[in-house]
Amino acid sequence: MPVQLYAAALETSNQSIASFLEPNDYAEVSTAIINAHIAGKTYRPDANNPSEFSEVSTPNFVKRFALSNVALKLQVQPEWSLGLIYDQPYTTDISYAFKPVLSSSAQLVNAVNFKTDSDNLTALLGYQPNLSWNYYGGVSYQNLDTQLQISGQSMGLLMDYSANAENDSAMGWLAGISYQIPAYALKTSLTYRSKIRHHPLLQEQIFSTPTILALNLSAARHINIETPQSVNFDFQSGINPNNLIYTSLRWVNWEKFKIISPLLSTTEPVSLVDYKKISSPAHWV
Repeated sequence: MPVQLYAAALETSNQSIASFLEPNDYAEVSTAIINAHIAGKTYRPDANNPSEFSEVSTPNFVKRFALSNVALKLQVQPEWSLGLIYDQPYTTDISYAFKPVLSSSAQLVNAVNFKTDSDNLTALLGYQPNLSWNYYGGVSYQNLDTQLQISGQSMGLLMDYSANAENDSAMGWLAGISYQIPAYALKTSLTYRSKIRHHPLLQEQIFSTPTILALNLSAARHINIETPQSVNFDFQSGINPNNLIYTSLRWVNWEKFKIISPLLSTTEPVSLVDYKKISSPAHWV
């Protein structure tokens, strides 16, 4: 049974080019609906005695969303092949709200809404000098759209922060090599994808309830977001006429993926999204 392990919560695709390595002409279409349930435990103040707390379950954090993958490979000549792959590598839709008093919707302590959408179209060109070797490269065109809303209450004052990174498009590249021995069902590939640098306009706003003009701020500035570089290694081999062994390893440099707020950054940068250490998502089968 295949098992997928991803260390980064934003990653929803392993950006595989396996469809491009299929023999002859090839096409595939797949769709998935993600209906996850992620919840936990927290403490809620008692409605009549705020100094006493009781443990309660949080609501589901994750909203339902859909993912699609489309691939087309054409063997235009015995030595040359063309391919197109569409996927959505970075997607999330998280919503959380905590109210201290069940009967009072106005007493909101904190809430977070975070949504990221991406579309990635990869064009590939491959050269096969013989039946064993395949050298390939190409370009990726990527769209990225991110929204974040945070609400919090302190000393009776409700503060709301919103950030909207408008849809931005940017280009990257990839290159790789594949070796196979069809008689033994042996197939390996190593693929590198470059980072993609986005420069979206980030619109930020802070406002308070009740209104305090000194705390109500807004800004609109272009920022830098780098979707990370990655390396994929795939291996497959026949072990007998009826069985295969195969695995896939993936490394992603998440350490460079950050979203920094110009509005909140004063003496030092304030990150809205930040991976403190390098994560290495892997896909094991």
